[in-house]
Amino acid sequence: MSVSRSPRPPLTSSPSGSAQYEVNTLDTVIHQEGQTRRTYQYPSDPRAVVINPRAERTSAPSSRHGWSSSRSASRKGSAHSDGTIIIDHNRKHDPRVVEMHQHTRSLEEENLKLREHVFELSAKNDQLEQELQYLQESRFQRMPDARYTPIEDSKIQHELETLRASVTRTGKRYGLTKVDRSSFKSRNDLQDLFEAVTDVASTAGGLSDSVALLEVMEQDAALPRLLFTAMLSWFVHHDFIQDPFFFASEDNEDDSTDWADFLSDALMNGCKTNLLQANVWRSDTLRHLFPSNDTDRGSQRLHEQGDALLRQAARSAAVTFAQGPARLLLHEMSDAAAKSYQDELVCLFDKAARLSVMLWRERLAFECHYLHDLATQRFSIDGREMQAHPRHLLDDPTDHRLDGRRVQIVVHPSVVGLGTHDGDRYQTTSKVLVKAVVCLDEASGDDEQGANSTRAEGIPAMPVPTIDRASFVRSPPPLPMYELDTAQDESDRWWSLSSRKEKKKKKRPT
Repeated sequence: MSVSRSPRPPLTSSPSGSAQYEVNTLDTVIHQEGQTRRTYQYPSDPRAVVINPRAERTSAPSSRHGWSSSRSASRKGSAHSDGTIIIDHNRKHDPRVVEMHQHTRSLEEENLKLREHVFELSAKNDQLEQELQYLQESRFQRMPDARYTPIEDSKIQHELETLRASVTRTGKRYGLTKVDRSSFKSRNDLQDLFEAVTDVASTAGGLSDSVALLEVMEQDAALPRLLFTAMLSWFVHHDFIQDPFFFASEDNEDDSTDWADFLSDALMNGCKTNLLQANVWRSDTLRHLFPSNDTDRGSQRLHEQGDALLRQAARSAAVTFAQGPARLLLHEMSDAAAKSYQDELVCLFDKAARLSVMLWRERLAFECHYLHDLATQRFSIDGREMQAHPRHLLDDPTDHRLDGRRVQIVVHPSVVGLGTHDGDRYQTTSKVLVKAVVCLDEASGDDEQGANSTRAEGIPAMPVPTIDRASFVRSPPPLPMYELDTAQDESDRWWSLSSRKEKKKKKRPT
């Protein structure tokens, strides 16, 4: 039996004169430091040198000291399980390795800085959470019932604007468009209408008596509808929005006490002694009488009773207004139209009643500014409390043509909130929730001078809240009757006919 050996690989020469052996299983053969080294090509590290000791015993000669190349290579490399030895070529001196180590150290330093920054942010976050918890606890401690969270001002403004839009639609739908003297059958009716109109329209500039009112309405066809809208808005704000105890004025056969006057007097007297505690009492009273939608039987029973009171108040107010002087400014209607008008009044007053309860449950106090509050002010486009009626076509906020003019009609009164949601600073803090919509008189020499003085002095100030204004007064003082200035120029007559004819083409339908 003969044993055959693999033939020795062919010997090749290198430029340096050293012998190299060509191994078929290896990719390349390199020479380094006088020794034969063979490498595989690895994609991750092409500089790794590998030696297969078995191939070395059959292919490469022994060194002169009798050591095999595998033993010599094993000192400088690491062996794998299959016998392959990886030898590093002095990698610590490789520039790329040095650069990689430097980059690693920089990343470690940056990581350390980021960890410190995260620690600082975490500590600051813990501090802010403690402050927030303290503020929440203090806020809820001051609130007797956490169910009643304060309503945002934007929501209050939206609800008031929605109510105004309903009033305007009703006025446009049922208001008189043409005055007929025959419709005023008695002088008493015309006098009652004049007295009601003085709540919303100024008597200066020609509106001196009921006869003058009739003449002015004949000259301006849109004026009766405008006055009807103003009277309806005045009724809504006066009997609902500014009265927190409107629901208690209903007649009760079993009890002759006028609870509306009783509660209003209690609130007014309390405001004179302790304004803060009086408004807190008012707010808590309405919260107990009209609780939120709770699941317990007691709250549900109170909620049902409160709804019944509001519906009854709306129906009574609709009957009162329909029988009042404003009926003289309605156009002719059939029985079906009259029934629809009555139902629309009930729906409108029901909205006003529920909005009033929602407002007066807040810690804020509310007051409405009518003609007697705004008559002494001059109009300004930059004013805080008044805005011109759309019939003036004042759409540009930089248009100062109407600055300095006097107020003639308050179509919608302004609503002002007093105090804060925490129930304090009623005499020092006030904010206009919705502006008053006003119609202005015609321009004159005095008005032009007043306009210049208005621009020079700045925006007219809003009435300063006082104890009397902050508290609710059910019976406001009688409105002053302005004396007619006989020396006033005829061109300053209220809603002069000549000026109306010039602006007839530009007039926007009401």
